[in-house]
Order: sequence, then C-alpha cells, then structure tokens
Amino acid sequence: MVDIIHFHPSLKMAKIFVNPLIEHEKKLGYKSILITKSDKTKRQIFGVSYLFDLINFALVFIKNKPKIIIAHNSIPSLTPLIMGRIFMTSRIVYFNHGVPFIGHTGLTKLILHIIERLNCIFAKEIITVSEDMKKILNEVTNKKVLTISNGSACGIVIDKSKKNINRRHSLSKNEFHIGYVGRKNSRKGYNLIVDLWKQHYANKDGYKLFIYGTTKIKPLDLKYINNIFFMGFCNKINYSNLNCVLLPSKHEGLSYTCIESIAEYCPIIGSNIPGIREVVSHKQSGILVENICVMDFFLAIENVVKRAYKNFPDKECCDRTVQKYCRNKFLKHYSVFLKKK
Repeated sequence: MVDIIHFHPSLKMAKIFVNPLIEHEKKLGYKSILITKSDKTKRQIFGVSYLFDLINFALVFIKNKPKIIIAHNSIPSLTPLIMGRIFMTSRIVYFNHGVPFIGHTGLTKLILHIIERLNCIFAKEIITVSEDMKKILNEVTNKKVLTISNGSACGIVIDKSKKNINRRHSLSKNEFHIGYVGRKNSRKGYNLIVDLWKQHYANKDGYKLFIYGTTKIKPLDLKYINNIFFMGFCNKINYSNLNCVLLPSKHEGLSYTCIESIAEYCPIIGSNIPGIREVVSHKQSGILVENICVMDFFLAIENVVKRAYKNFPDKECCDRTVQKYCRNKFLKHYSVFLKKK
C-alpha cells in the first residue's frame, strides 16, 4: 500500500517536475511512487485504448490502494482520474500543467477542450501552475481551481552563486548568442525559429543560435548553416552564456524557461500569451511580442542587439520575479495542501 501515486506521461520530465514533490512527500512521512509511460517496471498507457492497458492500470490501484492520486498534464490525466473514481480513491487530484486547447483551432481545439472538461469532472481537486491557467480553467469548470503558492509545478531552486559554466563552441563576448528551448513542433515555435534564422541570420558573422530540448543531430536542411547548434536535452542550461532566449510559443502553462533564464538575467523574447506574460515584465525582464511571426521576433531581437531599452534587463525586476517561485516557499504551501482533509 502507498499513500500517494503520481501519474506522469514522461519519465524524463517527471524527474524535473514531479520528483521534487515526491522527495518532499517522503520527508513528510508519506509513501509515494511515480508511474510513468517510460517506466518499464510499471508499464502504463496514458489513454483509453486497449483492454490490456486498462487492466494494467487497474492492477496498480488494486495492488497499491493509494489514498491520494495526482495525475499530471492534460491528455494523459483522463484515465488515472477515471480509475481513481472507479476504485473510490479518497483524494483524486488533477494537476494541470497548462491548457493546450488555447493554442489550437478547429477540431483539435474542440477535442482538447472536451478532455479538459472531463478531467475536471472526474477530479475531486484541481491544481494548476499559474493564475493565467486558473482563469481559463474557471471557465471550464465550476469546481475550485487552486495554485500552490504563486504557481509553477514544483518551484525553482534559486542559485545565488550564479557560477559560469565553461563556454562551448568558442563563444565570444563579441558575438550575440540566442537560445531556443522547446520541443520540435510548431506549437512551441520551432518552425518560426528556423524560418527566422534562415531569413535573417544564417551564417551571419557575430550571431549564433543554440537549440535545446530537441536533438543533437542537425537536420539535413540546415547543414549549410554553420552558426546554428543543436544541443539536445539539457537538465541545466547556462543562460548566462546567452544574450536572449526566444520563446514564440502558442501556449504555455507557466514557462520554466522564462523563470530560469530571468534568474540568470537573460532576457526573454516571448509571445504575449498566458503563461509567459505572467512571468515576463515587458521591457524589464524581457520583450512580449504581440504577433507570433518572423518579422516581429526579428525586430525584437534587433532592439536587444541595439540596446534600445535602458537598464535592460532590470536585475531587481528579475530577482523579484524569481523569488515568487522559490522552491522552498512552494513546498511549504504544498505541505499544507497535502495535509488538507
């Protein structure tokens, strides 16, 4: 028997966003485990698909008899939430990390909206990562939607030392270094980044683009561009080596990329959308771009290059923002949530 089971679709991402919660739970005396799609010892499929997969899911509940289940993310949460109802789990928590339907249109938007409504119906308690997401979910459900502390999935560890990591690819102070952190899909703005670089910065002296979170293998269609580097997935990115980070997302829950880069005084150039504008202060800790298009992001980059804004980034503003999401503060509020009856 266990006290808490966390369900998350990705072992890699769960190590970042869920493991800190589990470690804290264990310090408080709870018996907690993590079930992920990538965990071969507890194979789970996060979707209502085959009978075999549902049986496996049921066996997890029968064997562990959890008092609390916490299902993370939107689409993969539906099945654990339903199973929690079937097995009459005392506390069934839906931990929303972002509302994806706001970044889509047409049939996809409708389907994602329905899934979000179902998650809220089957959950007994709803948590989300930001006030922006809270407002959106309040239009989806009549149930109370909570944020822990000021929001986020687990807070952020604030490194006050701000030690530099060794520079890579012969980085020079005379160069302008741009970062992109995100998956290789259009919703996160990857295609816009590639088009932007091809049109304005390909092989241009003094500019380098570092792409994190996708692959270390450069795509064939970009082989001719020698100033773009694919860094793969990194647990810790040294934002202090970058002059700015681009985030042309169509939707975010609460951007950790924003918080982490701002913590190292690296300005964000991001879409003016929920989940980003809650973190980024325009012309202080970053630039909010109204239109998600190549030209507007190019103009924003040029403003940073030309130092068009005074006292940019504003370090005091950055520090205030980061302190809001301090992990220690988050975990104190999380402890209160867990003890709730």
